[in-house]
Amino acid sequence: MLTTIKTVGNCLRRSLGIRSLQTSSSFQHEAVFNHRDTPEDNPDIPFDFTPENQKRVEAILAIYPEGHKRAAMIPLLDLAQRQYGWLPISAMHKVAEILNLPRMRVYEVATFYTMFMRKPTGKYHVQICTTTPCWLRGSDEILDTLRCKLNLEVGETSEDGMFTLSEVECLGACVNAPMIQVNDDYYEDLTVKDTEEILNDLKNNKKPKPGPRSGRFAAEPIGEPTSLVGRKSKSNENSANGLGDRQDQNGDASERDDEDSGEPEDKRRKSNKRKSAAKKVEEEAEEPQYEVEQVLDEKFIKGVRHFLIRWKGYEPESDTWEPESTLNCSELIAEFKAKQKKKGKAKLAKKRSKESSNSDDQEWDENENFEVERILDVYFKRNGQREFLVSWKGFPNSQNSWEPEENMDCKDLIKKFMSKVEKAKESDQRELRIKRTHTDRLTLLSDGHLGRRLSKRNLGKQR
Repeated sequence: MLTTIKTVGNCLRRSLGIRSLQTSSSFQHEAVFNHRDTPEDNPDIPFDFTPENQKRVEAILAIYPEGHKRAAMIPLLDLAQRQYGWLPISAMHKVAEILNLPRMRVYEVATFYTMFMRKPTGKYHVQICTTTPCWLRGSDEILDTLRCKLNLEVGETSEDGMFTLSEVECLGACVNAPMIQVNDDYYEDLTVKDTEEILNDLKNNKKPKPGPRSGRFAAEPIGEPTSLVGRKSKSNENSANGLGDRQDQNGDASERDDEDSGEPEDKRRKSNKRKSAAKKVEEEAEEPQYEVEQVLDEKFIKGVRHFLIRWKGYEPESDTWEPESTLNCSELIAEFKAKQKKKGKAKLAKKRSKESSNSDDQEWDENENFEVERILDVYFKRNGQREFLVSWKGFPNSQNSWEPEENMDCKDLIKKFMSKVEKAKESDQRELRIKRTHTDRLTLLSDGHLGRRLSKRNLGKQR
């Protein structure tokens, strides 16, 4: 219906001499989604990936985890289209077979995305954008040039199979309108003359240089700059569009000047390396150096050890948390750790002396060593360190405490306990249930509940 309206509008334009009726492209969107067998597209035509593309298939599938291989559908369909030139139904069946999916799931994807061409397409697929920005910049003239030079209407393929002409929606290069896309390459800032040159190169099997045809590098403004006009540079004098030195994927302006000088590539790379290294040294020299006065505290942030640093010459309000890898004060850090270890022992001794029976008269020695009776449990911290729940010799269970491994001097007990842990991991859960120790049961004799049985652990808890 939309195609008919556009045809009628163009007839009125010719008769009345008015501007053409502009509509969005409809040829791909009006395509019938139901497959019809044709001599060149039917399930009887075999399709298989070439040995080279079969390796690519395996590499694509390796990206996705088991159970999610269907996510590789679009890359595999694209690979099949690049091998065949377009996407026949036999290629869809091959992708469904590889992914172990119903064929309908592949049909749904192939008919949804307009990037998949489901009918024979030429060697060069010329797509022209005619949406608002390109239309305002003259895409109608570019489209007429394509029709005239290729002798094709939109949606048609040349008899020699070289060209297919399509009208598409926005291709995302509005700043460089008008533009066309040939296979994977963009040609932007086009005029009628530029379009003719591109088509002549393609007819002669030459690849035209992609990108803007206006002389600009990418999508920067054409003409004099409207901001930062006070900045002067060498490239500002030499640049045709007055953009100053800009940084792009080829590096800064000085590096591009080196490229134009005709020097060998290896020599140019070494020169650029030396320049970047010298620039880095200058930046590091300009940065102010701060001296650590004292390490105050430590904590782990996302598994990385951080220290609270007091900076020399700064107030306490300027204390900051810094990762250990960025600090160059190993002596202060070692001194802080020693203090923390000593402080932990003193705190533990003080706590135990308070709760002991003669705590009022007894004084504790901060250098006193406490003997570990046994290890009860282990906790693995995010940074890989371990803490153990320790029962101390000569102290009640209420004095059990968690201690970091580095503060404990009982390697034999730790080794023995960890071997039990590993043995428990290897044991079958069913085996543990079968070999559980028997619980002795007692019989409670009372007037109201004769013969009621209670386990030892529930003794004294009856109502």
